[in-house]
Amino acid sequence: MQAFFAFLYRIRAFLLFVVLEVIAIVWMGQGNSYHSYILRQWGREFSGFVQTQVAGVYAFFHLKQDHRMLLQENSRLRSELWQAYAHINQLEALRHLPQDSLLRTRYELVDANVISNQTQFTTNYFLINKGSRAGVAPGMGVISSTGVAGKVVKCSPHYAVVLSLLSTKFGVSAYLPRVGHESFVRWEGRNPQYAVLKDIPQPVKVSRGDSVFTSNFSRIFPKNLLVGTVVEVKDIPGSTYHDVIVKLSTDFRQLRYVYVLKEKDKEEIDRLTEGINF
Repeated sequence: MQAFFAFLYRIRAFLLFVVLEVIAIVWMGQGNSYHSYILRQWGREFSGFVQTQVAGVYAFFHLKQDHRMLLQENSRLRSELWQAYAHINQLEALRHLPQDSLLRTRYELVDANVISNQTQFTTNYFLINKGSRAGVAPGMGVISSTGVAGKVVKCSPHYAVVLSLLSTKFGVSAYLPRVGHESFVRWEGRNPQYAVLKDIPQPVKVSRGDSVFTSNFSRIFPKNLLVGTVVEVKDIPGSTYHDVIVKLSTDFRQLRYVYVLKEKDKEEIDRLTEGINF
């Protein structure tokens, strides 16, 4: 303590100078002179500078917390955006969904999102986010807002695997209403936009632009669901059949939302047709 007082005594002249300067500055600040104005202006600027630096230091030590909050906010906004986008697309799909009376009365539609999708193999599948808890079961047909999509082959409580129409193992019973001829459509494992209409005899005059619909030969799909449109008809040399190329109405590369067809009277029809190959 004595050393401290000795230090103060040695700098007594400097301390006196500082005290007098402070008194002079305060006295100038309380006056109305030009010096008083300049002093107050400088004081405000200095105060602002100090506050800015303090705020910068505070922000620096809270960068991690602010970053975490921004990430959470961004995640929330992105989630809301995707929910709104999904809702808009579902409404748009429902607006274009075929309203055939048989489809409305015989089948119940279970809407689902496509979780993952394949188009690059000869046998393709896609995964949907509805399973047995929603009443989905193997063997049920699946459609998009524009036409036929596939058939359920496997289920878990919350998900289902669908065999895509883009599969060489899967064909759809088809009908050409303009010419009144029934056949079937099968994908040949090449372009995901096109399939082939099989077994069309050359005497049947199929034309480019003819619509191809599902027929009533299958319980998986009701009649009159769009399959696609004829884009090319070729006569095969040495054959009695046409080579008919159909552009599929479902764009499998953009498949996002689908509908599973639950047959309302399935159990009754199954009991009635037991032992009969329908």
